[in-house]
Amino acid sequence: MKRSLLALGAIVVAAGLASCDAKNESKPAVVSSYKTHTDDIARFSVSYPDGWMISTTPGSRALFYSDANVAEAFSTFEPAGRRGAKIEVNAKQGDASLVPTMIAELREVFTEPGAVKEPEQTTVNGLPATKVSYGALLEEDGQFTAERYFIVADGYVTYLETAVIGTYADYKTIFDEVRKSFQPARVAAAAATPDTTTGATATPAEPRDSIVTDPPAAEMKTFSGSTFSMAYPANFDATSSGDGAIFSGARADSRVQVNVYPNEEGVALEKIVESSKKNYGGRSATPASVGGQKAFVFPFGSGTATGRAYFITAGKRLFVISTTWYSAQGDLYQPAYQKMIASFKPKG
Repeated sequence: MKRSLLALGAIVVAAGLASCDAKNESKPAVVSSYKTHTDDIARFSVSYPDGWMISTTPGSRALFYSDANVAEAFSTFEPAGRRGAKIEVNAKQGDASLVPTMIAELREVFTEPGAVKEPEQTTVNGLPATKVSYGALLEEDGQFTAERYFIVADGYVTYLETAVIGTYADYKTIFDEVRKSFQPARVAAAAATPDTTTGATATPAEPRDSIVTDPPAAEMKTFSGSTFSMAYPANFDATSSGDGAIFSGARADSRVQVNVYPNEEGVALEKIVESSKKNYGGRSATPASVGGQKAFVFPFGSGTATGRAYFITAGKRLFVISTTWYSAQGDLYQPAYQKMIASFKPKG
């Protein structure tokens, strides 16, 4: 198995949170309740155990880890005695022809004979799915086992992956619950309105106004966290999320999220950006500036929402700042977002 973070294409979304030397037992803690995560842009949804760590790239991916310690183990494939589980949802715009390509990419990473099993046809929550099982022995330091389910629906290829470092069967009950809840990405449907001149039903153009008309305030506050500081609109809420934060206003599809990932090896920003293209539909990033420092930005989004993901490295950290907004109100959100990006200051 090729274990480079760049080869795995996982440095952005699975690079993990802070590591710890404590060893985790393979058996999971008892799960008494579940939460549901719904992506505001790609519209996929999935249940996950309450208390698990969550890391998201709006419009593209969501990851859930059984605990913070095991997150880094999944990103490096060097568990150092740590055991635990991961749930991943990944959505890309495309059709069924994309599935074989994504499976081939998986085989390029897990190269040992038999590491990636032959695809099987199955169902997930009643939907047709292609299942691929794969795994590897991590140099006498635990078994990595994963099942990836590809679903093609409404212009998207979405996969749900359940993975374990340790004993996969220990998480069977949890993973069964996750699969029963899963809904793949879908393009938002436009609402139909009656045409009073003909009596027919017509689909209107996307309105500039929206469900909520509460644009970002011109007045700014300052958020100061452990890894960065940033200005944000006074009528937005700032919520810490791991080492990052989420800044949200009245609209659920219009917010700014800062994710922070370790970059202990000091991988060059350009290489990280190049390896991350797959997470943004193969789109290329363009040079940008974040807080006066060199950065790159990816465009993303679908349906009625538009987004930008800014990549910047500082010290031994990678910052990904995702901005999303209701497309018809871009002129209301862009000035505030530009202020936020310009004000960003990494710490440490």
